[in-house]
Amino acid sequence: MTAMMAQLRLCGILPCIQATTEAQLYAAAKELNSLGFPCIQVDLTGEQPEACVWSSVLALDGLAVGAKISTWGQAIRALEAGAGWVSLPLREALLDREQWDKVIFCVESPEELQILGEAGQQISIPQEALFACPPHSAQSLREAFPQAGLVISGCGDAMECRNWLATPGVLAVSCFMESLEQKVVQDARRLHRLWAQTLDFSLAHIGINPQAPEDAAKTALAFAKLLGMTYMPGEASDYAGTIIEAMKEKGRGRHGHIGIGTGDLTRGMFYAQRAGFAFDMTSRKNDPAGRAILYYLEEEIGGFAVHLLQK
Repeated sequence: MTAMMAQLRLCGILPCIQATTEAQLYAAAKELNSLGFPCIQVDLTGEQPEACVWSSVLALDGLAVGAKISTWGQAIRALEAGAGWVSLPLREALLDREQWDKVIFCVESPEELQILGEAGQQISIPQEALFACPPHSAQSLREAFPQAGLVISGCGDAMECRNWLATPGVLAVSCFMESLEQKVVQDARRLHRLWAQTLDFSLAHIGINPQAPEDAAKTALAFAKLLGMTYMPGEASDYAGTIIEAMKEKGRGRHGHIGIGTGDLTRGMFYAQRAGFAFDMTSRKNDPAGRAILYYLEEEIGGFAVHLLQK
């Protein structure tokens, strides 16, 4: 997997733009770039000239650009112009195999895998190949190519996207973005919300620092009474359910700390980093198997230390 594909996996959402002018494409790409998206794909399968795409968009910092095209000849031109990857129909795999690490093969149905080459031979596709496919073809591709990476197209909503991104082998879901001038900002923000929704952020707990050690029990009991939750004393903290953690000694943060749960800690951290936040990598906590489950931000927010927590 290339470095750009690794970033695509960390984001999970691949905006796909079809534009008829360079100005349209640049406006859409710039808006997505400002929101932290690391990768976009430009659809060149329509009638617009290929040349409208690259000159300004490729100059945007921190943005990898791929191209969806129709033929291997277009693919070569796009890669030579600076495209990070190309998406093209599986049948074009017959023509060249030297740059397959930069190719996403588009497969609409499992039957396409049986396509024959010019000499009557089946295409020899690497097990580590990358495929773009609709949901109904994903299972067949996973069975035929268990080491392959998949980009799922045509997902319906945030929950479906989240479920696919939790599926082994799925790198991302591709989502169409409007390039019309009056819709660019609105649609870019829609995709940004979708990105956040796939991370399943939610409040895990609030840790409250004490004025004195005996404050922990008082604080936890008060919240337990207020919220109808169980009071649970502990060695370092007392709890009201799982939401309120009353510290017995001052911990991180001027006032305490806030834990934010996420369905994917690695992707959640990437989202925060793309938004300009940094993490204290020494704050890592592991589960019994040695996997990271928690990292704190370097800076407090509103007097609270903030950490992400793997659900």
